[in-house]
Amino acid sequence: MSTAKLTVTKREYHNIESHNDAADRSNDQFSLHTPQDKMNAKGKQQDIAWNTALLTVPMLILTTIFFAFVFGYRVEREDEPFPNLRGNKSTLADDHAYYVDLNSTFLMFLASWMSSLAPMLSGFAITLAAYPIAARLSEDSMEDNRDRLLTPFQLNLALKLVNGSTWSGIWSWILYRLGWGKRVKGQGAALQSFLKVTLLVVFLSTLVFGADTWLHIVTKTVGLVQLSVVHSDSALYSLSLLGPNCTTTNNTISQLAEDGLICNMDPGTARLVQGTAAFQTLNSQSNAISVFNNGPNATVVYLGLSASEREDNHDFTATTLGMHTTCRPISQACGLGNSTEYSFTYNCSDGAFAGNLSIATTHNAIPQAYFIDMDSSEYSQGGVRNPYDYAVASSYQIPANPITNIANDPEILILAGELLSVILKCKVTLYDIEYDLVEGNITRLVTTPSNDSVVNVFVPGLEQTTFGWSSISSALQIASVIAEDAQDLADQFAIAYSKVALSVGAGSMVRTPALAAQERNTILVAKVPKAPLFLLVVINLIFVVMGFVLAVLAARTSQEAHEVQSRFGIAGIVANMFEGEKAARPADAVERLYGEYWEGNQTSRVGIHRTSTGGFVFKALDKEMSGISYHGGYQ
Repeated sequence: MSTAKLTVTKREYHNIESHNDAADRSNDQFSLHTPQDKMNAKGKQQDIAWNTALLTVPMLILTTIFFAFVFGYRVEREDEPFPNLRGNKSTLADDHAYYVDLNSTFLMFLASWMSSLAPMLSGFAITLAAYPIAARLSEDSMEDNRDRLLTPFQLNLALKLVNGSTWSGIWSWILYRLGWGKRVKGQGAALQSFLKVTLLVVFLSTLVFGADTWLHIVTKTVGLVQLSVVHSDSALYSLSLLGPNCTTTNNTISQLAEDGLICNMDPGTARLVQGTAAFQTLNSQSNAISVFNNGPNATVVYLGLSASEREDNHDFTATTLGMHTTCRPISQACGLGNSTEYSFTYNCSDGAFAGNLSIATTHNAIPQAYFIDMDSSEYSQGGVRNPYDYAVASSYQIPANPITNIANDPEILILAGELLSVILKCKVTLYDIEYDLVEGNITRLVTTPSNDSVVNVFVPGLEQTTFGWSSISSALQIASVIAEDAQDLADQFAIAYSKVALSVGAGSMVRTPALAAQERNTILVAKVPKAPLFLLVVINLIFVVMGFVLAVLAARTSQEAHEVQSRFGIAGIVANMFEGEKAARPADAVERLYGEYWEGNQTSRVGIHRTSTGGFVFKALDKEMSGISYHGGYQ
């Protein structure tokens, strides 16, 4: 098909206009040019490229920017430096989410642009789809496929969809299909095609909005713990015996005197070397060392650093010394009985631990003894083995009306309704302890029996001084008031004894590096679940792919399709109604179909007039004649 020049110049326009003035203005049929005179509108490639760019580039840019922020500021999951120090907040708890070092509000602001932009781009998609639809409509028109052509009302529906009235057009079509009933004989192919494209765009836009809404709901700002290794010089969390004085001998009194060493107690003066530290530790007044029994096994008591000496955000694996004591009442086995109105006699292990209990005795000194093995009556003789035996007898006044369970227990003797006596035998084991402290809690505590030399750091100070007597006496007296029976009393006393026994050696402990230490730093990050994130991105990309597919289909149409597509809109229909044969001429833009484009204010004017039948019709007042010319409608 040969074509003439595609651009209509102003001179050519006036020549054609003069020719048209001589034509019959009342003829409503447009004359068709011969193929040689036929000119197609220019700018098809530019129009397709422009609409494709507007449909795809903004969505691609926003998706790329959003992804760049998510993955550019993503907090990577790192291996924990020490698996045994894993806490509730030490790891990224959710493998189905990304953690982004950005404010979640900022991320959601970016995501909301995508859901806002998708509906705005629907017009560009329909413009591209109009090319193949217009090409097919032109073919159907030339082949006179009447069943595939549009009725006037269907043309109205199609124009609504083409010109951006998406929801209004869909609603009008629904009313048309459901309200017109049998009067609807069939839908033109063009209307069906425009409707399908519109519904596809609406569906994708709705999915974008839904994915964005889901992402908004589940994305939250959370605290994320980051871990880093703490160097040993900044993590002195272990406690070890003072060397070399406490680590070179068996620490018995005789051996220390022979070697001229002083560990916990001065052999010459029989006094504690660091008595102040021991008393402060026992009474929870020390700023350095404290006694704890808060591990997984609450019956194991251990020495640890006071809270003020630990960094709150440090987790560590440390070593220390601990003790486990088990006691049982042996009042009957020792033959405890009253000798006078206010005294009791006892004899344990064939005289190994024997005497007379009274209030005066309890006030002056607590009867106690240390044995290597009490069953064989083997005394410590200046040193014990680990574990060792310990015996204690107590007699003290109790409040009136004593607890019934205690009063009725055969291992408890109450004289004159106010004097309570009991004898306990305890097995004491000292441990080398390794423990994990994570987020302020003991999560692991491993005990290994210490050697005999370590035990002898603690026992001489207890055996040869009055250290802790008041605490032991108070523990027995308190236990007798709240205990359910004699064994319960013994169990409560066992914890109290371990605390006393460990406190006596606090002055011989020094701080050493932890076996492992890490620092926890909490940062606020956006937790972005993967499912809605990728759903949003995938839908955006489908939107973009749809744009390229429509662009390819549009590009494959003939040049003539652009001519039809450019007229398939309100601008083309209005030109067709009021510009006469001028609208039938080829032009490189739909605006050039209008006389106003060439003549400005000298063009005809449009009005609406009542017809003889009582209706209304649009009419055009001709620019040169005083009469009224019109196209279509009624006289």
